[in-house]
Amino acid sequence: MCCCSPKAAPNTSTPSPWPAAGRSKGRTRTTRATPSSPTATWAWATRCPASGTPTWCGRPAATGTRCCWPPGCTAAATPTWGARRIWPGWNGSGPWPVFNPGEGRLTEHTDVALPAHPWPPADPVDHFDAGTLGSHWNLLRGPATEAYSLAERPGHLRLRLLPRTLSEQSSPAFVGRRQQHIDFAAEAELDFAPGAPGEAAGLAVLQSPGHHVTLLLTAAEDGGTVVRLTERKAGSDTVRGELPVRPGPLRLGVRARGQDYTFSCSQSPEGSRDLGTVDGRFLSSQVAGGFTGVCLGPYATGPAGGTGHADYDWFRYGPAAN
Repeated sequence: MCCCSPKAAPNTSTPSPWPAAGRSKGRTRTTRATPSSPTATWAWATRCPASGTPTWCGRPAATGTRCCWPPGCTAAATPTWGARRIWPGWNGSGPWPVFNPGEGRLTEHTDVALPAHPWPPADPVDHFDAGTLGSHWNLLRGPATEAYSLAERPGHLRLRLLPRTLSEQSSPAFVGRRQQHIDFAAEAELDFAPGAPGEAAGLAVLQSPGHHVTLLLTAAEDGGTVVRLTERKAGSDTVRGELPVRPGPLRLGVRARGQDYTFSCSQSPEGSRDLGTVDGRFLSSQVAGGFTGVCLGPYATGPAGGTGHADYDWFRYGPAAN
């Protein structure tokens, strides 16, 4: 496997024929994007120790019409190893190499001589009736088994109101799955009655501690309950919408079209109501940093010493219908 990551540690124990071997961020140049080919204008490149010859491999960094990509980094190595060079005979002197000169796109695809092993897709709806979470679910910074239960209320995901939030470097009560589509729809049914101030549960769209959006059911100052849409950008919180609701189960949803994320709440007999639309470009790696992209799913939090919990009957995720 070629070492294509810009963060890969170079091996400097012996002299290297690769000019970028001494620096992990050796930036190389590729063809400038055009309106008809809005692809990579820059690529990170480093040496490929597995190739056996002094050559290069690189990961395109896409720019152009969709400069922000919330699903995260999808890597592809440009064809520069084996018998082919970017410029045959290039020995490290002179200008930096150009990937696919004159094309502005990756032009070569190589089939790997291995049997296909497609991973079975996750069910679009999880009713939480299994004994364990499916492999498409993720927890932050560790197992955090104290944060959730699938057994205390069978057929439900129970999140405990831990005194941890998504804005901290901790393991909060958050169970998320990857955003896999630029246009998607997600929804969950929540059964939760906030008690003490600070108790909240709902959905979160998470990129990092400083960049995320929450849609949470929480207590209002007048003693009622509200669903509150909050955007956290660069470490600063802004309330984008608020809707009073009655006690009882309700559905929370988010749907994305390109960079726009629209959040909604549904409760009979009123039906679905939108709380607001957030410009999701701040959730991309280009703005927030990192490379893992967005995760979204159930999230709950509460004050220290609390014993409350929130129950989710089901969660649905899939590509948005045209």
